[in-house]
Amino acid sequence: MGFGIPNNSSNISGLELGFGSKLDIVNGLQLNIAYSNADRINGLQISLLNKNNYSNGLQIGLRNISYERMNGLQIGLINTAKELHGLQIGIINKTTTLKGLQLGVFNSADNGVFAAMIIANGRF
Repeated sequence: MGFGIPNNSSNISGLELGFGSKLDIVNGLQLNIAYSNADRINGLQISLLNKNNYSNGLQIGLRNISYERMNGLQIGLINTAKELHGLQIGIINKTTTLKGLQLGVFNSADNGVFAAMIIANGRF
């Protein structure tokens, strides 16, 4: 378990709490007020701003970013993932490669049947 303001550590298994943090690997819950940043996350990331490179799990925040691959669910106002295998729920959803579903006001997937859609966009 980690705790800090900010918490800059290497690996966390279990619970990490703080104002903001940048970690290498999270296996469990990364819960911060301002921002959560991890190279790899297996579990849940909750903050106003969530960032990672590889995610297996769930991101909940105002702004969610997965720079490489997201396997799971993003819930926020603005969600972006380079490669999404799962579901995005938000006002604006953006991905390069979609294998799943986007639900929101504006949805964009470069490989989609339509590059941009309102309400829903999917590719399976």
